[in-house]
Amino acid sequence: MAAEPAPFRPNTTVLLCYERLDPELLTFSDGRAAQKARYGGELYPAEWPADADGRTYLDFFQRDRSTQQKGIIAIDLTGLP
Repeated sequence: MAAEPAPFRPNTTVLLCYERLDPELLTFSDGRAAQKARYGGELYPAEWPADADGRTYLDFFQRDRSTQQKGIIAIDLTGLP
């Protein structure tokens, strides 16, 4: 029997590797309020720089504030129509 997918959890952060997005997902003003209101969370293009050091969001979110590694997911949607 196949495992059930995990339920959607509001206020989660998702990293994206995808170019054909709803423009609202690329609106980062006001603390990404439009993203949160419409989708219940925040989405970050994985390859974009996340900080002044030039780390990508994919690299940035792999560590917590005390630099300990943590689990993240990256979803590559480029194969979708």
